Amino acid sequence: MARPLVALLLVTCGKVCALSIAGFVQDQCFLERAHSVAISGNFAYVGGYHPESGLTVMDISDPSRLVVVGGLFHRYLTYPREIVIVGNYAYVLVGGGIQQGLTVVNIADPGNLTVAGFIEVRGQTFPNTVSFLAIDGNYAYLSGTTTDMFGGVPDPFGGFSPPPNRGKLVVLNIEDVSNITIAGSMDVDYTNGAHGVATGQGYAYVAVGAASDTGTSPSGSPGSFQAINISDPNNLAVAGSVQDSALIGAGSVAILGDIAYVVVANGLTAVNISNPGSMTITGSIQNSMYFKGAFDIEIVGDIAFVVGHNLVSSSPGVYQGVLTAVNISNPSSLSIADSIQNSVQLNGAHGVAVSGDYAYVAAVHNDGLAVVNVSDTLNLALTGAFEDSNSPFSALDGVSDVAVTADFAFVVGKSHHSFAVVNITDLRSMTIAGAIQDPVRLEEATSVAIGGNYAFVTSSQNFSLTAINIEDPSHPVIVSSVHDYQLVLASEVALHGNFAVVRSSRGLTTINVTDPTNLEIVGQIPLDVRSELLGDVRGLTISGDYAYVTNSRGLAVVNISDPVGNLSILGSVPDDEDPNNLLSQPGAVAISENFAYVAVNTNNARGLVVVNITNPEGNLSIASFISDPRLFGATKVAITGNYAIVGLTDVNTLYDDEAGLAVVDISDLNNLTVIEVIRDYGRFTGLNGVNIFGGYAWATASDADGVVLVALGTGAALVKKRIAR
Repeated sequence: MARPLVALLLVTCGKVCALSIAGFVQDQCFLERAHSVAISGNFAYVGGYHPESGLTVMDISDPSRLVVVGGLFHRYLTYPREIVIVGNYAYVLVGGGIQQGLTVVNIADPGNLTVAGFIEVRGQTFPNTVSFLAIDGNYAYLSGTTTDMFGGVPDPFGGFSPPPNRGKLVVLNIEDVSNITIAGSMDVDYTNGAHGVATGQGYAYVAVGAASDTGTSPSGSPGSFQAINISDPNNLAVAGSVQDSALIGAGSVAILGDIAYVVVANGLTAVNISNPGSMTITGSIQNSMYFKGAFDIEIVGDIAFVVGHNLVSSSPGVYQGVLTAVNISNPSSLSIADSIQNSVQLNGAHGVAVSGDYAYVAAVHNDGLAVVNVSDTLNLALTGAFEDSNSPFSALDGVSDVAVTADFAFVVGKSHHSFAVVNITDLRSMTIAGAIQDPVRLEEATSVAIGGNYAFVTSSQNFSLTAINIEDPSHPVIVSSVHDYQLVLASEVALHGNFAVVRSSRGLTTINVTDPTNLEIVGQIPLDVRSELLGDVRGLTISGDYAYVTNSRGLAVVNISDPVGNLSILGSVPDDEDPNNLLSQPGAVAISENFAYVAVNTNNARGLVVVNITNPEGNLSIASFISDPRLFGATKVAITGNYAIVGLTDVNTLYDDEAGLAVVDISDLNNLTVIEVIRDYGRFTGLNGVNIFGGYAWATASDADGVVLVALGTGAALVKKRIAR
């Protein structure tokens, strides 16, 4: 099916006064540290336990060929831990960083996911860490752990022992997903955290365990399993509990009939729950080879599928993933039907969901989803896997810069050391025309400039500039590269005739690109001069025979009329011209006529500083500035007519300071005015560049793995559309 690739939301406006997202091309595959998976129909929904992950939708109608059909990157989907699907909603437990709660995603259209609701439950009263999730009717049940920050006790050495962990169960009313409320909560243990949770027949069953592979919990007591009466969510009560050494490390829970199956440290334990007030251990199976690191469980018929992983001691960072099929036809005599182990596709196996003849395993350390044929539970077979890097848009992962021509956008990305050509002739269906990845010459590619049939790309980690032939956009080819310590941490490139000017941690370097197949370093700023005025270069733009450079000392002008040999610094803003230190921490710089516009984000100024460059070979002077709380995070800037488009980086992405763009009216330097601001976590987070082309601002967002097109509203009659491909 077609998946929304770009949303087109354009309005009519006679001047740059109302920003609107006109397009968005993004890698919608968010499988980094794939952690959890749930299935609905022909679609698998995968969550990646990472701040830059989200929810990925994969078409699994052909298990041998998984296809990404949609995805959602959102501020309320950081660190998704568990996914439960009911009807048209995916209930996602999020728990990472300082955010713990429940996010509800509308999945009626798998290619166009939207957040329908969110509630945060983190706090002293509620869990500091949420663990598992169960949905029952109009209620969601969250298990987690609360650390009593004031519960530490003195130790013999005059300090305090760590505060105890309290297991918590929180009940949320989800009848109205747009207005989720807390219905009730209770402590379920005063020494260990609450882990797995499942519901049935008016009870919530909670596994409480201090995981240990040695057979003892940190508290010195065995794990426990509790039945909580939830008939009145506002008045929860413990109905029964069972403690046993077979429950050490109790984690995920699944219920079948009168038996609850609890994943434990090295195995699986069956608990008879026919009488919640008097539960008993029915059976248990322990095997460190097949269950060590066991985390998740799914039951289909008489088989329980358990996944987990353990570290391969000989290979740091490599985890042997395991999927084990357990015959549970006789709960008192559990037996292993078969098991499959793998340190590649199943590396870090963490979540499992079964549909038909296949089990889908989320693998944290493989950043992907593995498919295992389970039609014969006595002979499990790995069918294939889809990794994050398999995505056709993976070249956009960690996007760091974009250069635009009439028909194509040229994008470089750090995550996969990539260069991609995006066909933009039809904004309704932007596609990747061609791409290359090179972990050496394009290692952590940072910027790109286009000259004729060539793209010139800087690599921060290879200390290089690379020339790529783009004559055939479907088949870009690297033709040469120049590597030099002078280019260490190269971060930006601009073209000046037959020369490329590169900024790096060592200042400015000029490279002759007359013959792209034979790049040659020809000039630089001498070390003694560079250390004074060009250390920590942050912004670079070229106008005429001058390069304007920002660094921690302010703004400097470099004469590049003769790029060969030692370049010379002509002008700068002296300290007495900037008594308020407005330029103490500048960002990008843009030039328009006789003025340089510098983005700043310091305690002294958050916004834009305008510098008079009428005399670039002398002392520069500050002409004007604007500091406005709406420009918080200002680091990038581009000029179009009488307007400055300011890029705002995300300062605190979990709350209000989201990344975005702002428009500043610069027609009257004595009255700089903020006209409009647009912020959007899912599209702009990690904003690291802004370019103007064809009536649009093109913003690159490394954390969102995409390029955002923002209509600048210059008077054209624009149409609201939705774009799919």
